[in-house]
Amino acid sequence: MKKIYDGIITALLVIMIMLIAVMFVPKIFKISPYVVVSESMEPTYSKGDLIYVKNDTSDIKNGDVITFYTDNDTIVTHRVTEINVSDHTYTTKGDANQTDDPRPVSMGNVIGRPVFSVPKLGILADALSGRRGKIMYAGIIIILLLLLFLGDMVFQKDKRLDGTEK
Repeated sequence: MKKIYDGIITALLVIMIMLIAVMFVPKIFKISPYVVVSESMEPTYSKGDLIYVKNDTSDIKNGDVITFYTDNDTIVTHRVTEINVSDHTYTTKGDANQTDDPRPVSMGNVIGRPVFSVPKLGILADALSGRRGKIMYAGIIIILLLLLFLGDMVFQKDKRLDGTEK
């Protein structure tokens, strides 16, 4: 019974650590995670997906998907439909949208290009990104660690100091 208990708790801890890794390890490679909050890029990216954007703005071509700041500091991910070299702007459009975005994107506002995505992981990432989510996440890890150590105490047989069982 103890082995099953330890296995479950260990598996839960590994999952929690993997979630942390999925969020923070890409930053080492200048890749930032962003949550897709609209359906404008379906079917390429769906609402709730977590996209990873490489901070690289070199060699952007027509048809590339880019992530950029709009005039009001909102972050958007859309596809380039036209490049205006003289104005240093891109015309963009969401894959699910019928028309181009109303304002061209300044080349200086481009964050980078998505390099991969994880479907629906953005829902969890969004929930955990605020202060309350971080506190909850830390609390879950602490509880799991306590359960792991308490399991040792509960399942341990009573022994005397000399090593013999009572």
